[in-house]
Amino acid sequence: MVGNRRGAHAARGNAVEGFRIASAASFVVASVLAASMLRVAGFVPVMANAADEPVAAQTSVQQDQRMGAARETTEGQRAKLVVESARERAERETGTTLTDEEVPDCLHDGMSIHDAAACEKRIAQAVRDKHNREEAAKRAEEQRVAEEAARVKAEQEAAARKAAEEQAAREKEAEAARQAQAQRQAAAQQAQAQAAPAPAQNQAQAAPAPAPAPSGPVDHGIARTCNGNQPADCQWAIDQGGLVQVNFPDPWGMGTWIDFAVHNNEGGAWMLDVNVGDVIRIGGVDYRVKNRRTVVSGGTAVVTPIMMQTCDWTGGTMQVFDLERA
Repeated sequence: MVGNRRGAHAARGNAVEGFRIASAASFVVASVLAASMLRVAGFVPVMANAADEPVAAQTSVQQDQRMGAARETTEGQRAKLVVESARERAERETGTTLTDEEVPDCLHDGMSIHDAAACEKRIAQAVRDKHNREEAAKRAEEQRVAEEAARVKAEQEAAARKAAEEQAAREKEAEAARQAQAQRQAAAQQAQAQAAPAPAQNQAQAAPAPAPAPSGPVDHGIARTCNGNQPADCQWAIDQGGLVQVNFPDPWGMGTWIDFAVHNNEGGAWMLDVNVGDVIRIGGVDYRVKNRRTVVSGGTAVVTPIMMQTCDWTGGTMQVFDLERA
């Protein structure tokens, strides 16, 4: 019985030892499989003994570096988006767009949020500066246009004033000429009245005037008629020779005035013998000479309602006669 018990204890001991060996083998296999799985997953197994502690520390640093790089990449991308969004917002608010060359050189990959904030301020300031420059240029152009318009207006007003002053001066000169002509006509009429025969009650003492020739004054025929705004307009007709009747409008719009003109060497020599008070016949109409005046060649002769003219023999002066119907 004792021997059997010893044999049984031995058998149980062998069984327990065999279990321990089997368990240890299983642990080793499990450890190897776990290590293989960790390597496949990208991790390095960490052993619990003191000899493996440097390996574990190195692995932790590498993992932190990889995670930090990932965070930096994500932060840089976010910072870049922030800066680009700030540029778009500034351009939209001001209506001013920066070219790529005008954007401050502060935007780069991997920048931090802090750098992005500083870059955002620089870009916003660049947009505002360009906007201010454009607005200043716009205001300067508007001012230039306004000044140019004011200058043109001032010149036009000055030209209008000058034209009005010149017109007033011409009208004043014409009025003075009209008054002078009226005075001359009045003086000529007065002189003619003084030279006229005495009244009928006094004519008895005067010798009777000779009776005019039965045939009357010599009728000087009119070679041609010319109509113009002034006698000088018909110089071409006078140059053709013969007595020319020039018709031109009254300067004051009262009717038509007449000027009988002829060159003295082409049928006008008889005029040089005409005196004030003579009655002459032109084209079948009798006229009385009211006044005779001498005008230097090239000078200006004052026109009257009915007049005639011819040059002296020397051509240096001209005889002008004021006529009235007899």
